[in-house]
Formats: sequence, C-alpha cells, structure tokens
Amino acid sequence: MSASLDGIVKSVVSGNTIKVCHPQRADKEKVLVLADVKTPRIGSKNDEDEFRVDYTVKETGLNYATIFLGDENINEAVVEAGFGEVKEVKNPSEDHKRLLELQKVAKENKIGRWDTGNKKIAKTSNNAEIDVQQLLKSFKSKAINVIVEYVLNGATLKVRLPTHEVVLLNLTGVYCPLFIKNKKEGTELAQPFAKEAKLHTEYRLLNRDVTVLFEGIDNTGNLHGSIIISADETSDKPVTYQEELLLTGYASVDERSAPKSKYAQRFRAAEQKAKDEKKCLWVDYQPKKQSLEQSDTDFTARVLEVLSGDTLKIIKNDGTEEKISLSNIKTPKYNPYAKKQEKKEDKEGESEKKGETQPWGYEAKELLRSKVAGKEIHVEVDYKKEMQSTKEVRRYCTVLVNKKSVAVELVREGFASVIKLRADEERSSAFDQLILAENDAQKRQKGIHGKRRAPNQVFTNVTTFDAVSKLYKLLSGKSTATKGYIEKVLSTNRFVINLPGDSSTIKFSMSGIATPTTGNDLAKEAFQYALLNTSCRDVELVLESVITTGDKQQQGVKQGVLCGQLLIGGKNFAYNLLENGFAITQDFARKLKKKKVREEQEEEVERPISQRFSVSSARNAQTIRVTDFEDVTTFYYHGADVVNRLKEIDQLIQQLNPETLPTLSSPSVGSLCLSQFTEDNNWYRAKIVSINDSNCIVLYSDFGNSEEKPLSSLKQVPAESELLKIRPCAQKARLAFVKPHRQLFRVDLETLLRDTLMEGEWLLTVEYVDNGIEYVTLQPKGAKNQDTINSQIVRSGLAFIDRPVLQRHFKNLLASYEEDREYAASKHLNLYEMGDFGDDTDDFEEEEN
Repeated sequence: MSASLDGIVKSVVSGNTIKVCHPQRADKEKVLVLADVKTPRIGSKNDEDEFRVDYTVKETGLNYATIFLGDENINEAVVEAGFGEVKEVKNPSEDHKRLLELQKVAKENKIGRWDTGNKKIAKTSNNAEIDVQQLLKSFKSKAINVIVEYVLNGATLKVRLPTHEVVLLNLTGVYCPLFIKNKKEGTELAQPFAKEAKLHTEYRLLNRDVTVLFEGIDNTGNLHGSIIISADETSDKPVTYQEELLLTGYASVDERSAPKSKYAQRFRAAEQKAKDEKKCLWVDYQPKKQSLEQSDTDFTARVLEVLSGDTLKIIKNDGTEEKISLSNIKTPKYNPYAKKQEKKEDKEGESEKKGETQPWGYEAKELLRSKVAGKEIHVEVDYKKEMQSTKEVRRYCTVLVNKKSVAVELVREGFASVIKLRADEERSSAFDQLILAENDAQKRQKGIHGKRRAPNQVFTNVTTFDAVSKLYKLLSGKSTATKGYIEKVLSTNRFVINLPGDSSTIKFSMSGIATPTTGNDLAKEAFQYALLNTSCRDVELVLESVITTGDKQQQGVKQGVLCGQLLIGGKNFAYNLLENGFAITQDFARKLKKKKVREEQEEEVERPISQRFSVSSARNAQTIRVTDFEDVTTFYYHGADVVNRLKEIDQLIQQLNPETLPTLSSPSVGSLCLSQFTEDNNWYRAKIVSINDSNCIVLYSDFGNSEEKPLSSLKQVPAESELLKIRPCAQKARLAFVKPHRQLFRVDLETLLRDTLMEGEWLLTVEYVDNGIEYVTLQPKGAKNQDTINSQIVRSGLAFIDRPVLQRHFKNLLASYEEDREYAASKHLNLYEMGDFGDDTDDFEEEEN
C-alpha cells in the first residue's frame, strides 16, 4: 500500500474525480479518482485532505486513490450514502470488500441511486434556458448562496444557483487579463498574469459555497455580482473577493461596471494600494501628475450665464468670474440662431463640425439653466485641461445644487453622454452616479438614446436690421405679460432675453428709471447686483415701447430695444433697484436736469477752443477696423496698413522669449513693457497707464484694449530691441459732432456702438484734430449714400450734437445734424422721451450732498 499524502481539494471534476493541489504550491496539481467507485458528484470545503494513491492507469495517467477528510474515508461515505456504485474486480482487496458491504446496505435501504421510487430529481439548466432578467429581479440586492462550478478567468465564473440553474457571473467592477484564442493556429495566448489570476480564483473559489450579491446585467445578458467574504463593511480588510483580487495586483477596476456596486470606492482603494506597491500588473506603474493644486478646489458661486448644456460662466463670492465645464460629460451642441434642421439626416458628426445645433442641444442647455437659475451652487473642481481650439485652460467641476449633481440630472434625462475614461484619468466625484444615470437613460430610451426626433427650437434675433420689424409685432397685441428668460445681462438696465413662445431673442430695457453710468464704483456695484439677481432667471415682460436707431436714406432701423417692466417672481425688478439705491426715476432725473441745465449751457458756450484745434484739410476716407473702445465715443482702430507690422511685432516678441526676460524695473506711468494678455496667454507690447499698489492698468498699444495686471508680471523690453522703434498699430479716435449725455442712455449708446462698429470694415474720415485726438465720422464700407454712424445716433436720440464746433467750423453740416436732432425730439426718442429741452447739452451729473 502506498504512503498517504496531504493535499487541498481544488475542484471536484465529477462525482468520483477531484483535483487536488499542494498545500503550499497551488500550481502543483494532481487529478484523483475514487478507487473502485463510480459516482456522480462530491463537494468539498477548504480543508486539507489526506489521500492514498492505490494505483495508476498508465494509459490515462489517472491516479485512483482513497481519500480521507480527517478520519473519515470519503470513498466509503459516498457508497454508504447511495451516491456511488462499487466497481467489479477480480481480486478484491479488504477495502473493496468493505465497499461492497456498504453498497449492499444502501441497496437494502433504497437510498440514493438505489431508490426505485419516483422522487423528483433536481434539473440543471444553463444560460441558454434561463431568463436572466427574471432571475435578476428575484435576486437583485439579495445575498444568495451559490456554488462555483467553473472558473473561465480571474473575474468570470459559472455558478450554480439554489434553484440548480447554472449561470455565468462576471465579478462587478473588476477586469482580469484574458486568454486569447488564435482560431487559425488553434492556440491560446495568455495575457500577462492571466494564468495567475485564474489560478488564484480557482484556489479560493472553485467548488466552494460562496455568497453572491447580484448587482446587474450587461449587454450580453450575463449577470454581474460581488462575492462577499466578510460581513464587516467598516473593516479595512476586504469585504468582497474583488478587493482581494485587486490587492494582489491580478485585476484592475472596470469603470463600466464598477458604479453598479456599492463597493466601488473600496475597489478603487484596493487598486490604488496595489499600484502604490507595484504589484503584478502595476510593476511599471508611475503615478499620473494631478492637474490641480489643492487650493481653491471647493467653493460656492452664482451662475451668470449658461453658455451651453455643459458649460457655465460663474461668479465666486470674492467677485471673480470664471468659465467652467461639467466634468466627464458631453452635451449636444446648440446654436440658438442656426437654421432649422433639414429632414435629411446629416452624416454623423457633420453638424458638430459646422457648429450647427445638434438634437437635444436646446433641451440640455435649458435643463441646466432651470437647475441653476437664481440658486447658489456648490462647485467641486475635479481637474483642468487645455482646450484644443482656443488653448484656454479650463477647470472641469462637479456642480451641486441642493447637494445634487446637475450633470447627473442631464445624463439621466438623456441630454448628455458620459465620457469613457481610462483607469488613471481624473474624474468627477459623482462619476459612479453618472454611469448609473446613463444606464438608466439608455434603458428608458431617453433623449439622445431614443428614437424620437428631438424638437427644434430656433430663436430669431429681432434686434438686427433684417428682423427688427418683428419687435412691433411683439409689442402689438400683448395684453398679458410675455414669458421668457434672461440669456445675458449687458448692464444694470439692459438685458438679452429669450422668448421661447415667440421663438425670438430681444434686447430689453426697463422703462421709467435711470441707472448709474459706467466707470464709477456705484455703477459697478449696481451692475453686480443686477448680475446676481437676474442672470438666467425666468421673467415676465410687460412690453410698453420700442427704442430704435434710424437711417434717413433707407428709412429703416439699425438696432431695436424693447422697453417695459421686468417681473421676476411677480415683482418689478425696477423696484429692487430703486429700493437699493441703484436707480432713480426718470422724473427725478429731469428735476436734476432742470437745476443744472443752464449752468451746463453757459459752461459749454464759454469753453475756449484749444489752440491745437485744426480742421483736416484732406478728407480722404480710409478703410479701418475698430478694435476696442476707451469710452462711449472714443475707440481704437487698425488701418489697412497694419497687417505686416503686426506680423513683424509678433515675430520680434517670439524671438525675445518673454518668459526669460527680466521683470520691468522701476515701473511708472508711461513705461513700455511686454505683458501677457489674460484671455489668450500671449505676449504683447503694453504701456502702463495707472498704478495702484502692486497692480497697474496696462494699455495694449497695438490693439487698444487694457486690463489690470500685477507689476511683477510685466517684462522689460531690451533697450536695443526694434520693438521700441515701431509705432503703435492701434490709433485712437473719437466720433465727431456728437456728445453723449453724462448719465442717461450712455450704456445704450455704448452697447449700440460696440455691437455695430466692432463688426466689419468702416470708412473713416478725419474731420478735425483737438488736443491731439482725431475726431472722425464713420460710414459702413460699400454703403452708398448712407448716413454716418454719427448722424444715426443723433437721429435715434442717443446723443446730442456738438453745436459749438459745428457753428464755428462746419456750418455746412449744422443744418443736417439739426434735422436729425429735431427728428429725435419730435418722435420723443430716448433722451427726448419727455420732449425737446430746447438746446442740446451734456446734461447733469448727480447732485452732491
């Protein structure tokens, strides 16, 4: 008789065949058949068993043995229970005779296979015969005891349910290396650590009773679940077998299925620990550098503008504004002024390339607006990255309203898709919720996941020349308030508002009040108040009148603004401004005007014309483009000859490599330097125009725009550089023959001029020079016999005429400008809303106490 050996049952191959492995070496295996016994199936526990090999069949290599579990002879136990039949042999041993005696007793007692009755035998089913959806409904979120029948790979098993169905089970949230079959060559190639992962799972689970928490089903109809190995969910030790597998480094987290499990965070923690220890799959792991610094990654804010379904413009509590995007999601593009979609479907992605509206784009933007409008949002910054198109570095965030992620709401309604990530990519703190929401939207065929054609919401901009006639249609026949929402706040008393019911976008101004002009602290405070209390809000409009700018020759309208009452939550917002001291009534403004009008007239008459005043002798028009504004009627422009000069300047700056230049020494007002523009991070020539402590205002001399910069960020231009010799490309000019009011309608005028002049090319004629500034008239290029913009703003009642200059030097033009002024007064337009004051004036400033 052979000596006894110790081993651990790794698997039960059949009723009388088992596979055992060495107690210390799981990869050392031996297949054993119960000697002299033919039987169905035997289970086993994770105990060490003793076995004795009785004989080996050379042809098959199988070892026939007697197996002991403690003191119990398993061969005898199987026969005694009626589960096995003793084989016939010619020369039976004592052990064989003992088996025959036990078989005789089993037959007499009619137990096991010797039972001749008609007892029902359990039937086994495989996946093809099982309704897995029904099974999932029965077992989901319940802990079910099953037996692991087979291990396909480290994370895929076949398990026997209590009802004897055999189903395929994928371990939720983990991915193990696979065995790849080459059908042509008939071979199988194991990915790195595939064998080790499978061996580990076989050693730990095969033919064991395990507890499974079923959690979902994949697209191929296979069940997902977690194998529970500990009931203490507060322990640092693994609660699930997935965690154990991840800790060994044989598996990685599967982001597609991990969110289905409540243990997803434990999975990621286990994977990270294996990465840190560089185990197995992670032997070459190098931590990815985080894109964020720890500061300013968690804050509250308000939304100023919803730019798209996944991008917001916000203002933080400290007053700084920022553009942010929602993490890990993508919404359809939306262009409110795009043409209606044709019935013929575009090729995939074609509309996105053209910048056209994509299906469900409006719904995504509108849902986001409705979630954040007028509410304080909590922002958790997840990561940042550079935008490919603009090179802008943007922060991607999880935005919470009442502790709920707005991105999850977008995905759940089918208005956004979740961007698939690699294991090491940065993600939203609500990423698991996003995946679950997307799965739910797909099942319900919501939005982009369904077959229903999306509604097509297109807005007509009725403030432009082509469509402004619709303003009067909106104004007429409106007996009730018109519903809309604020798209953008232009100033304290000027808004861009979308009217979905009328498919229109309008500019709107509140009537009956005057608000502070730009350029002072009160104006900034008033504008901030309007931003915080009106941005993105649902409103009702009581329409009363239209403000327009006219053109004598075409008898048409250039710009149009609707006026009336703005109701938010049923309350007139003008009252809010008045109550907080950010506005005065038009009646009070007129009283102030009457008090000072005579003083202003006298001052204007007595003002001497500077000796440096000169009328332009050559009135040749030149083609220009307006680049920026300094104040209401003062602007900077590029002539047609600056293109090559700008290229030369750009090349010189790049050659200097500004990052390596020393900081500007002894900065003072008028100092020339290089400054990095905030919006595009490019370096430009600049001049300091004012200094405040450690900051200063710089003017970008080649473009005319300015911004506040720290003095420490400015770079010294080398004394020998050609940059100091090239004259500025941006030239300064001011509109001739017109004077804006010191307070009233300045914002309206500035908005009109910016919207009009900063698009397209214009013909500029220098009329005169005063104190070194060119006073000019502007006409659209290519427009014949069309009024100048100077004449148009007088005719629209947004500016007075500069009568002293016209009377002294341009008497031939005085009559024309007087005609424009009289037209505005007769129509009660804007400044002349309450009639003609008689003589034009700069009008009042606020009375000092």
